[in-house]
Parts: sequence; C-alpha cells; structure tokens
Amino acid sequence: MTVNLREVLKNISSEIHVLSSSSAELSSNSGLMSAGSRQASEKAHSVAAAAEEVSANVTSVAAGMEQTATNLTSVSSHTEQMTATIGEIAGNSEKSAPHYRGTPRVRPRASPNR
Repeated sequence: MTVNLREVLKNISSEIHVLSSSSAELSSNSGLMSAGSRQASEKAHSVAAAAEEVSANVTSVAAGMEQTATNLTSVSSHTEQMTATIGEIAGNSEKSAPHYRGTPRVRPRASPNR
C-alpha cells in the first residue's frame, strides 16, 4: 500500500509538471494571439481610414463631374443661342444686300501727307 501510494503521488507530481508546462505554453500562445489581434485591429482601422478617404475623393470627383455637366449644358445652350443670332444676322444681311448692290462705293480720300 505504501508503494502504491508513493506511485500515485509520483504520478500526480509528474502530471502536475505536465499541467504546469502546458499552462505556460497556453499563456505564451495567448500572448502571441493577443499581439496578432492588436496588429489586425490596427490594420483594420488603417483600411477603414483609407476607405473613408477614397469615399471622400469619389464624392468630390462626382461633384466636379456634376458641375462639369452643368457647365457643358450651359455652353451648349449659349452656343445654340449664338447660332440662332448668327443665322438672324446672316438672314438680315441677305435681305439687305439687294438694297446696296447698286449703291456706289465711297473710296477713302488720300491723306494730305502722301
């Protein structure tokens, strides 16, 4: 019985050492996982900040494109108005041309200094 008790205590002591070693290993692994988690979190924050910046840039570009479209619409409208005005001027010139065809042209006088 004494031998069995010593064997049992020896086995318990051995198992305690295994348990202690395993516990230390788990603690070390936990520390590594915690550091990896912190790094992943920092990278996620960095990616989120970059995504926000990209979003702001895209919004800015969209606003610029909208303004460009508005400006092009305005230029187009004004070009149409100018084309209509030029057409009116051309039409008026054609109408008035017959009145001036027979009119003698006035020649510029020579300057006295020549």
